Amino acid sequence: MEEFQTTGFYKGTYGLAYALTTNYIEAKPLKFEFGRWPQTFAYNDMEGFRMLIGGRTLKEFSTKVRLGGYIAFGFKDLRPKGQFTTEWMLGREKTRKLTFDFKYDYVQFGGGTVFTAQNMFSAVLAKSQSKKLSMVRYVDLLYEHEIVHWLNASLQWRTQRVWSYNGPDPSDDRVRFIRTSDGQVQESFSMNMLDVGFRLSFDDRVSRNYFTKNYLFTKYPVLQLNASFGFKGITKDDFPFIRTTANLFWKVPSTAIGFGRLEIKGGIIWGSVPYPMLKIHDGNQTFFLDRSAFSCMDYYEFVSDRWLTGYYEHNFNGLLLGKIPGVKKLDLREVATVRVAWGDLTDSNSIYAPFKLMNVTNQESIAKVPYVEVGAGISNIFRILRVDCFWRLTHRRPEAKDNFTVNVGIDIDF
Repeated sequence: MEEFQTTGFYKGTYGLAYALTTNYIEAKPLKFEFGRWPQTFAYNDMEGFRMLIGGRTLKEFSTKVRLGGYIAFGFKDLRPKGQFTTEWMLGREKTRKLTFDFKYDYVQFGGGTVFTAQNMFSAVLAKSQSKKLSMVRYVDLLYEHEIVHWLNASLQWRTQRVWSYNGPDPSDDRVRFIRTSDGQVQESFSMNMLDVGFRLSFDDRVSRNYFTKNYLFTKYPVLQLNASFGFKGITKDDFPFIRTTANLFWKVPSTAIGFGRLEIKGGIIWGSVPYPMLKIHDGNQTFFLDRSAFSCMDYYEFVSDRWLTGYYEHNFNGLLLGKIPGVKKLDLREVATVRVAWGDLTDSNSIYAPFKLMNVTNQESIAKVPYVEVGAGISNIFRILRVDCFWRLTHRRPEAKDNFTVNVGIDIDF
């Protein structure tokens, strides 16, 4: 086995698999890995063509401390950006981890998880270039503590500043902070937040690496609870608030007709906050599959300070396609999805909001009629690919093509 691991074939296959699953390219002689490689080149409306170089240290450098970050430059705005992260692993048997993170870069609020960072895939697979990016600078200090195997806690402090768009383009799509009180544009605002979180997962299988703890599978539902507290008076133009959220995730065990994924999220914000800090229901303006976002919803289309969302996906595990001669050998699997979002804005964040809502936001309320979209697709294409079609059932747009989309993604299920 050791001899095989020294062959060029093994090293090449391992390197490719590692790069695809982690987005990093190892350079062990340097005790460093370069990445995230999908973000090396990108394009967006704010920066134009963008280049990035970054990486992080390997365990050969240290098994207790990992240093990472990147620098980036846009050839349209001519502004350097970057991030620097330091992770201290204080304990592995039971996770004890402290992370310091500084970032100054554009962020897409309400963009799900796959495309919150600019990358070459989001640029190529974008339906349209978003004009709703915001320049953000934040400093994070996060402590993670595994109390017992089934109960994990986190404590995070964040100081953050978000800038308004101040360029010459008067487009209403831009993220501007127009004060409700006098109609003037405010250059930026800040937030100072303390977040307390708990994750409850019984009989959860995990893998422990030197700097990460990965949750693999549990047959029981997983519950995550968070409370965030915003403080006023620490920095200029900050806001007081309380935000509580609860997330329930369950991978429904296999049956004769396949298995499912259920996710329910809800939350409440007490206090008046700038609209980028509201619950921006996650949209997806790309053709790439993002399970955390609504495929037919645009960025900033719906915002709420009280919300409840539901997501269910069922994999039929070849129930129909597995019975078709010729097709059976391909081991394709049918997938069906339904996503629902309900949300409301109280007077604190509508009438008395510190900034006026964007013209593209909340064009139709989802308080009276929830937003609903459904999807149907095929997974396990060449073992890793998946293609889904999604339809928007409520709050439909005038053009039929705007109520339908196709997503392509990577999906590995066992």
